[in-house]
Amino acid sequence: MQDHEQLAAEHEATVLRRLGYRKGLEHIFGWRSSAYYQRWRGYYRRWRRLLAFATPLWRSLKRDPYATWVQEESRALTTADTYAERIAAFARRPTVSILTVVREPHLPWLEQCLASVVSQWYPHWELWLCNVDPHSSLLPWLEQYRQREPRVKILPLSSSSKEAVGLNRALLSAVGEFIGLLNQHDLLAPHALYEIVRRMQEEVGDVFYSDEDEVDARGARSAPFCKPDWSPDLCLSSLYACQFTVYRRSLVEAVGGVRAEYAEGRAYDVLLRCTERSERIVHIPRVLYHKRREQLPQLHLNARRALQAALNRRGEAAEAEDGPLPCTFQVRRRIMSTPLISIIIPTRDRLALLRRCIESIEARTTYRQYEILIIDNNSQAPQTLAYLASLPHRVLRDNAPFNFARLNNRAAALAKGEHLLFLNNDMEVITPGWVEALLEHAQRKEVGAVGAQLLYPDNTIQHAGVILGVRGVAAHAHKYLPAADAGYQGFPHLIRNYSAVTAACLMTRKAVYEEIGGMEERLAVTFNDVDFCLRLRERGYLIVYTPYARLYHHESQSRWLQPPHDEEVRYMLARWGPLLAQDPYYHPHLTLKREDFRFDLGRARAWSAKESTAS
Repeated sequence: MQDHEQLAAEHEATVLRRLGYRKGLEHIFGWRSSAYYQRWRGYYRRWRRLLAFATPLWRSLKRDPYATWVQEESRALTTADTYAERIAAFARRPTVSILTVVREPHLPWLEQCLASVVSQWYPHWELWLCNVDPHSSLLPWLEQYRQREPRVKILPLSSSSKEAVGLNRALLSAVGEFIGLLNQHDLLAPHALYEIVRRMQEEVGDVFYSDEDEVDARGARSAPFCKPDWSPDLCLSSLYACQFTVYRRSLVEAVGGVRAEYAEGRAYDVLLRCTERSERIVHIPRVLYHKRREQLPQLHLNARRALQAALNRRGEAAEAEDGPLPCTFQVRRRIMSTPLISIIIPTRDRLALLRRCIESIEARTTYRQYEILIIDNNSQAPQTLAYLASLPHRVLRDNAPFNFARLNNRAAALAKGEHLLFLNNDMEVITPGWVEALLEHAQRKEVGAVGAQLLYPDNTIQHAGVILGVRGVAAHAHKYLPAADAGYQGFPHLIRNYSAVTAACLMTRKAVYEEIGGMEERLAVTFNDVDFCLRLRERGYLIVYTPYARLYHHESQSRWLQPPHDEEVRYMLARWGPLLAQDPYYHPHLTLKREDFRFDLGRARAWSAKESTAS
C-alpha cells in the first residue's frame, strides 16, 4: 500500500505552492481579481455545453488517456515469471476457487474467458465450470481443455437444472479458501488474483472487490469504472461491487450459498448477504476485471427483489424502488416518527434572497413539523429589518464579525428540534418532499449527516457530494454537470456515501451535533462543513448524499465569492492531510483538477509507480 504520510506531504506541498501563486497574483492585482477569475471560470464551464456539437471532433483529435494507460500498463505487466519470487515470499498463499456458469456461450468469448484464468500469474487457483449440459457438443471441447489444464474442473448438469444448483455443488467440492464468481464471457486481468492475494498479505478481509472496464468484440478496453472504497449506501443503490468479487468461502457457506430464486441477480444477493455478516470489505483500486456489455433482461428485476429481501432481513422499514438508470435503485425508508426539525438560516441583508428562501419552504414543504430559526448577522437595511420583524419565526441577532460556524453553533444551541437542518439563505426548495428525503437517513443511528442535491438556477449541478483533495482541500462533486445528464456511473442521481456534504443544506441529529462540539469556529468562512463531516467520520458515522432532496442554490449572491483564507487552508492540511491526499470515497486514478470524475493519466502513473515499489 502507498505511504500515506508521503502522499499527504506531496499533496500539502502542491496545495501550498498553488496558494503562494494565487497570493502573488492577489498582491499585484488585488484579491478581487482572483474572485473574478473564479466567477468567470464558473460561467465558462456552465456555458461551454453550448459548444457540445464540437465535443466529438475535439475528442477525435485528443488521445484518450485511458487508452494510453491501458497500453502502458500492458507493457509494464511483463510475465508471470517476473512475479514468481514475490509470490513465493507471500506468507499466505490461499487457493482461490473460481465458479463459472456455462450456458449457451459464445464460444470465442468463452475461450477467451478460460484463457484469462489459465494465464493468471498467481498459480494457486481452480476453475469450476458449472451446469455444462452433458449432451452439449461443447462438452468434448471442454474435456480436452481440462486434460491440458487439470486446475479446470467440469460439473455437468442437465439443461433443466437451475444455475444456483451447479454453483452450490461446486462450492461444496471446491478446495479454495476463497471463491469468486466469474461470468462466462468476461475476462480477468492476468494479475487479478495476484493483486487480490497480495492485498491479503496486508489486510485481513472477507470480501474483496476491484475496479472494472468494458471490453468489446475486438478486445479493445474502454469505460473504466474506478470505484470508491466500501460505500454501504451506494451498494443499496447499484451493483457497483458485484463484478468478480472474491469472498472467503466460509462466509459464503455461512450465509447459505447461492440462492436460486434471484437467477441473474444471484451475485448481488450473495454480496448483500455477505456484507451483512462481515465489515471486512476491501477495495482494490485497480482494473482487474473486463466485462462484456451484454443484455440481461431479468437482472434489474431480480436484483431489486434481492435488495428488498435484504431490507426485510435487516429489519429495515423500507421499500426498494427503481432508480433513474438500469440496475440502480432507490431505497425509500419509512419516517419512523414526526420529530421537530429546526431549520437554521444565517442571513445578512439581501432581502430578496431570504424572502424567496422562506417562502419556498412555507409553500412547498410537505413535512410540517418544523421551526425556522433565522440568525441575523448585523443586517442594516430597513426593509430587511422590517421583514424580519414581521415573520412568525424566531429571529436571533448576532452583530459580531461574520463567522459561519459560530452563527450555526449559536442557533443550534437554542434550537428546539431533535434534528437540525442547516440552510443557506440563498436556497430555494424544489422538491416538496425534501425534508423527508433528508430525514429518512438522518434518523438512522449510523448516519451523522445528510446532504442534498443542489442546482444552479440554470439547472446545472452545484453540489452532489464533496470530494476531498480536488482543487486543494475539497470541491463539490459533478459541479456544472447538467442535471439531466447521468454523470459518472450515475453517481449524481444515486444515494451514496461521501466523506463530506455541504452545510448549505445539511441535516443532522442535534445529539450528534452536540456530541462532536458543533462546527469548528476557527474555520469562520470556509471548510467548516467539511471539517464537521470529517469529525463525524472520525467517530464512525456515515455521511449520506441523497439526490431526492433537491434545491436551487443561488450561490455567491448572498456573500462575495472570495477564495479560501490561507489560515483555513493550512488548518485543514494540518488536521486532515492524509484524507485530503486520498479520499476513500474517490479513486486515486481520478482527477484532482476537476469535479467531473475524469480519468487522470498522471495520477494513475504516479499511483502505479508507488504500488510497484511497495510490492
